[in-house]
Amino acid sequence: FMAIGSFEEVFEKLDQGWDIVAYKDGNGTSGPCEMTGFSSNFIAGRARNPFHATWWANVKHKLTRLCGEGEFKMEKICCHEAFATNDHRECHIPWAYLEWLKLPEYDPDKKPLQADKTQGAHRGASSSADRRDDAEAQYARVEEGNREAKQIPEGTKMYCYTGRESMAPHLNGEIYWQPWDRSAKRTKQGKNDANKYDLRFDCEERDNGDIDCRKGNWGSERRVYENMFGRIAYHLFF
Repeated sequence: FMAIGSFEEVFEKLDQGWDIVAYKDGNGTSGPCEMTGFSSNFIAGRARNPFHATWWANVKHKLTRLCGEGEFKMEKICCHEAFATNDHRECHIPWAYLEWLKLPEYDPDKKPLQADKTQGAHRGASSSADRRDDAEAQYARVEEGNREAKQIPEGTKMYCYTGRESMAPHLNGEIYWQPWDRSAKRTKQGKNDANKYDLRFDCEERDNGDIDCRKGNWGSERRVYENMFGRIAYHLFF
C-alpha cells in the first residue's frame, strides 16, 4: 500500500460511529459496504468492533477445530485431524479461506469438499477409527467443528470507499508500470524496454485529475479512471 493523503477523514468516520472503514473495487458511490464483498487489504476499525470480533471468533474456531478423518487432504481449513498419528503437521489453509470468512455468508465450508491436489500422501497419515477408545468423543468434536460460522451482528456499521475513492483504481496495478512523463502528464513515448515498463498503455492526465487511457492491458478500448491521483491510499499490487 502507498498512502498519499491524510487519514483524518477515515478517523472521522470511525468517530461518527462507523465500526469499520474499508474499500471495494469497481464503480459506485462510497457509503455502506455491500455484503457481496469488499477488500480486506485496508480496514480501519473501532476498538472491539463487532465486525472484527466476529471474524476473529470464526477464524479461531476454524484453526482449533477437529477435522474429520482424511480431511487434511481436502480443500478445508484444517490444523487437527481426527485419529491422526501425526498431529505436528503445519496447518492446511487453502488460499484466502480465512480472508473470505470476514463475510460469514462466504464461508468456504459451505462448498462441497474437494481434494487438495497440492498435497502428497504423506501428509494425511491417520490411524483406524475403530481401534480408538475415544472414537465417539472425536466424532462429536468433528461435528462441532463443522458448525456454521457466526454471523455479523445486525446493526454493524461498515463504510466502504468505492468508485472514484476506492483504493484500487486499477485492478492488479499494471497501470502503474507504464512509462510516465510527469511534465507532459501522459504516457512517455519512445520507451521500448518491456522488462522495465508495461508498454500496453497510452494514457493522459486531464485537468480534473482523471486519467484518460486510449488503450491498456485490457486492449484498445478507451477507459477513464476518475480522480486517479486524489485518493487517500493505493493498493499497488506489487
